[in-house]
Parts: sequence; C-alpha cells; structure tokens
Amino acid sequence: MGGRRNVLRNASRNHKRSFRNVFVHRDLQQQEASLPGTRKSVLISTTTQIPQEKHLREIVKLAKVSRILTLFCHQNADPDSLCSAFALKSLIEKIAPGTEVRIASPGGISAPTKYLIRNLGLAIPEKKPLNKIGVAVLVDTNNLGQLGAEASREIIESSIPLVVVDHHHEHPEMKGRISVEIIDSTSSSTAEIVAQLYEIAGVSVEEKLAEALL
Repeated sequence: MGGRRNVLRNASRNHKRSFRNVFVHRDLQQQEASLPGTRKSVLISTTTQIPQEKHLREIVKLAKVSRILTLFCHQNADPDSLCSAFALKSLIEKIAPGTEVRIASPGGISAPTKYLIRNLGLAIPEKKPLNKIGVAVLVDTNNLGQLGAEASREIIESSIPLVVVDHHHEHPEMKGRISVEIIDSTSSSTAEIVAQLYEIAGVSVEEKLAEALL
C-alpha cells in the first residue's frame, strides 16, 4: 500500500522528461503499418529490470492503428480489476488522443465493487462491448477463460491484438497469443502497475482515479 501511494504521489508531480520524448520513434509509421498482422510478444520480466516504457509504447502504437481499445475485467470483477481499468482508460485517452477506449465486464462485477464505483461517481461498465472490440486488453486478468465463454470465443475468433496488464503470473495457455504483456508478479496489485505507468508517461492521476487506485 505504501509503495503504491508513493507511486501515485510521484505520478501527480510535474516530470522533467516529456511524454513526447519518451515515445518518439523514427520508424513509427513503418512499425504501425505492420502491427495488425503481428503477434510479437513483449514481456515484462519479474526477475530483471526492463523499462516498462517500452511496453507502454507498444500499447500506444496498437491504439494508433486500431483507434479502439476494449478493457476487459474478469468475471465478478473486484475493485482492483475495475478501478485499474478506469485508470488505464483515462491514461490511454491522454497518451493516444483520438482512441476510443471502452470498459467491459462480461461476467459482471461484485457487489462491493458496484458500491465503490458508485461512490466514486464512475459509471458501471457494460457487460458486453459495443460492436468492434479493436484491441482487447485484459486487466487484472491473465487468461481468456476468466472472461467467460462468450467473450473468450469472440476474442479468439476475431484474431485481434491482445494485451495483458496484470500482477499475477503469466498463464501458460496464453503463450503465443499475446501482442503486449505487462505482468509484474512482484506488484501487490494491478492498480500499482497502472500507477507506475502514469509515472512513466509523466501524466497526472485525476483525484477521483487516484482514490480508486488506492
């Protein structure tokens, strides 16, 4: 908890390093053009210190190509899953302007989570994503089975880019399916990982979302 608070505190400060400088690539257009047909796995190691900004860049590139991202929470979504999804939605909208970011919870959300979300003034997400999924981002979810049969089947049959942001260990069934994977099993929660992404991007966390992440 203390570590997450420190990260959030740092994320709300002004950063000397601009987001634009972090994400400039001379070959960006060439890489974006090749994204839809690729299934390159980009992993965060839990044993070596690999900068997470590389993986955040990959998500931004996917967003710029697809223009639509759907953040999926696991069945009976808990506060970590749903609050992380709301915070990640806000971050992506800031760093990839023009991207439509949706939140879906195919298996519904828990009663305590509903209570928390309403108290924070956030909207209860749809159980099913509207129309096109775009890029599927699993939040606090390390495998498609946790979404339920219908959502899992739809993602698999669509052959769309798949992103995982989670603090659980990598699921063996997901090998070869993932385009970008931000997994850190040393983090206490997915919210902590999302807070770190804010810090890396140099983006301030809105007060309401900071409260949700805590």
